[in-house]
Amino acid sequence: MKYLFLLTITPVQDFISHARKLKDLYGGSHILSEMSRVGIEYAQNKGAVVIFPKKVEGTNSYPNRFLIEISFESEENLKAFTNGVSSEILSYFRNLNRTKSLIVSEHIENFFQIYWSASEYNGDYEEAYNKVEKRLAGVKNSRFFTQFGEVGRKCSICGDRNIAVYRDKHHKNPKKRMKFYIEKQRDNLLLIRDNLLQNGEGLCGVCYMKRISKVKSFDSTADIAIMNIPLEIREKQNYLHNDSQLFYEENLNQSYFDRNGVDYDLNTCLDEFKKFKKEIKEFKQTSYYAVVMFDGDDMGKWLSGQKLDDRSKLREFHQDISLNLATFAKKAKEILQEPKGMTVYAGGEDFLGFVNINNLFEVIKGLNSEFRKLIGQPLKEQYNITNNFTFSAGVVIAHYKTPLGTVLNEARKSEKKAKKNSGKDSVCLTVLKRSGEIREAIFKHKKVEIVEEIVIELKENFSDTFISNLEREFLIMLDEDGNLNLKKSLITTEIERLLKRSKMRDDVEVEKMRELVSSLYTKEFRHFSDALVIAKFINKEIQ
Repeated sequence: MKYLFLLTITPVQDFISHARKLKDLYGGSHILSEMSRVGIEYAQNKGAVVIFPKKVEGTNSYPNRFLIEISFESEENLKAFTNGVSSEILSYFRNLNRTKSLIVSEHIENFFQIYWSASEYNGDYEEAYNKVEKRLAGVKNSRFFTQFGEVGRKCSICGDRNIAVYRDKHHKNPKKRMKFYIEKQRDNLLLIRDNLLQNGEGLCGVCYMKRISKVKSFDSTADIAIMNIPLEIREKQNYLHNDSQLFYEENLNQSYFDRNGVDYDLNTCLDEFKKFKKEIKEFKQTSYYAVVMFDGDDMGKWLSGQKLDDRSKLREFHQDISLNLATFAKKAKEILQEPKGMTVYAGGEDFLGFVNINNLFEVIKGLNSEFRKLIGQPLKEQYNITNNFTFSAGVVIAHYKTPLGTVLNEARKSEKKAKKNSGKDSVCLTVLKRSGEIREAIFKHKKVEIVEEIVIELKENFSDTFISNLEREFLIMLDEDGNLNLKKSLITTEIERLLKRSKMRDDVEVEKMRELVSSLYTKEFRHFSDALVIAKFINKEIQ
């Protein structure tokens, strides 16, 4: 009997997003991808045909779910297969543990859950696919958990489980100084002295597995923020380049050195920093970076066949879209790599990356262009589709010292807001200033280039004072819903007047800038004014 078989690994967000360092985030994404790869390879060895995801040479990211076509002689064989594939996937995670800690073993043993569903496939692919999706949705409503009687200090990253691994800043007899632990916990605690953990940092078993991941990654968000400074200049610094946060003077103090286990001489580092500042006079050093997170629009409807004229071709459509998504994932990693930033995960319609803000507009436009070119256009031509394949993105600009978990949560919120915008195909651009101020603008992808051009005009031709003046004048006129009920011609006239006052030279023409600014206008005045304020902010931070 032939079956469609769908499997998913959970939880995803809790595992990936609980991160204190880029290494945690990248390690979590890599582990989850490898678990999926192990499951797919096991299925292929049992004769399965993989429908989703397709493998493209040069990519190594796999989503947390896969769909296969496989035959079994009996239901007993199906059950044996499900037990085998689940065991293989979970064993990969368990085998990452090289410690003898009972707490670590307990945590990783009970963290992941495997959900699966199967449907007999007698020729009607659409019917079998819809059944397998509904069955999986139903079984995921059941939650299995193991209850622990935990007391004491919780993990520094997730805060969900007790710490299993701890680095004490006092190297002599550290167990005596751990008064927050009961005797049993203290006996099973793994004490380490290396720099994988900060002094006083404690991690649960799950978060420790991410931290010790062997996959190559940047260590902190400061690595992304500083990336526009040429690598050859950074590597010339004997001490600073070992920790990118040392390129920022605010961290060159004994408190930071003690907290992070930096054993360099402080005065030597200060001298090196002075030389570094002289070498980068022509470069703008920023403390901000960007996170880009996106997801394909209406992928559920695309995969269910709702947007296909001929649903009898659903199986072929699934295979083609899977191949196109994998091709795009490979291209996305090429678009976002050092010195522009780093790709954390590119699984097709899902993407997460960190971008140096000097390259932010280039990266967003490049991803959007390639998504349409490699996914949308071929499928539209092949299946006579009229709708466009699009994605909506959450983009967050944040200070490198802002907690990574906070930034990722904000990126997720921004992505959801972009998807709620009429017609989707949108970007929600958010700035989290270190002062605590938050600015947010939502607009269509086609307006990304407009914001970029405004930044260029601010850099070359206009003072940004017109933005503050424009905001101050019109905020008092908003109605209770935050809308500005004035004719657009009046707004445009005032924009032109303020631009004439803020141009840097007499020969600067205001017509182009007026058109750019006016094209961003929306009655939801906050989105309009915030878009301008964000452009002003980016202009000050980039070189």
